Parts: sequence; C-alpha cells; structure tokens
Amino acid sequence: LPSEHPTHTVVTNLFLTTTTMRMMSIRSLLSFLSFSVLLGCHSAFAVDRSDSNIAEYITDASNGFTFLSALVSAANAAQDLSADGPLTVFAPTNDAINELFALFPNAAQFASETELIQQVLNYHVVEGEILATDLSNGTIVTTVSGNTFAVNTGDDSVSLIADNGEGDIVATDALVSNGVIHTVDKVMIPQEVTDFFVRNCV
Repeated sequence: LPSEHPTHTVVTNLFLTTTTMRMMSIRSLLSFLSFSVLLGCHSAFAVDRSDSNIAEYITDASNGFTFLSALVSAANAAQDLSADGPLTVFAPTNDAINELFALFPNAAQFASETELIQQVLNYHVVEGEILATDLSNGTIVTTVSGNTFAVNTGDDSVSLIADNGEGDIVATDALVSNGVIHTVDKVMIPQEVTDFFVRNCV
C-alpha cells in the first residue's frame, strides 16, 4: 500500500503499539525476575554449583572473583573456605576490591598484611547457610570475625550496612557444596582495619 494510505497508517500504528507493549512486557518481566532473584526465590533461580565448595567457586576465574581469589590466596584462607560448613560468603566483586585499593595512596601495603586480609575476609563470612529469603530488613548479622553488619531491604534492592558504609547485594544464592555465596558491590572493612589504614597508609 502507498505510505499515505489510511489503512497503512492504522496498521503501522497498531504494529508500533503492539511492539511497544511487548517491549514494556519484557521490561516488566525482567524487572520482576530481577526483583524475585534479589528477594531470594532460590527454588526457581538459584545457581546450583554443588560440585564446588566456596574456595573452588571463588578461585574459578569464570565466576569473576579473580581479585577476591588473590586475597584468599594471600591470606591462606582457601582451607577455611573449603571446610564442611555450612558457611555463607558475601563475595565482593573485582570492581569493589579495586575501589578498596584506590582509597589509599599506599594501599598496596595491604597485600603484605596477612592478618588484616584475614580480618577483611572474615567480615564477609557467616557461619550457617543464609539464603536471600533469610535477609529481612533490620537483621543484624554477626560474621566469623565477630564484627556485624545490618541488612536493609528496599523495594528492589538489598543492601548491607557495614562499619565502612553501605553496599548492595547484586547477585544471590550461588549454592555450593558447603554453603552459599552472594555477590556484593562493596568490600566491607572492619573498623580496626580502617584504623590501620589511617595510621599507616595516608
């Protein structure tokens, strides 16, 4: 049909409207799935990696924790993260660890401080299996380091409020043989480690 024909205009508008509705439906579905995963619909959306323990999952480069893996190696923590458990790990992303080192001019010194690395790692580990559905607003979580952080749940996010500020959980419920791993976009730093940086790295 010629472009100026009224029927052509109606069909075009109908196509555009239908396409827009489909795109909106897809966006709505993706938003719902993202929201559902974040809230911990683990029965449908959990990542089953029961063939690996926590240490193996973190050190597998395909999972994107290469910087965390380096810290685990530096702290000789792989054996602890391979224990029977169950344990829950809130694993910081590579970008989060990069931000940690960018905070202080001489933060590379941190890499040689095994005890400090262990303290930071332990601030991300909790005894027992905590699935995303267990993270309710206001919950205070005690880690194996003895330090605590608080859980804050929003409409479409779950954040952790630690000694050094707030970070978001960006992926949940990677189920491994000795526990579960959640991915966070911030390195949680105990106050005593921050104090060390202030005294020695600024």
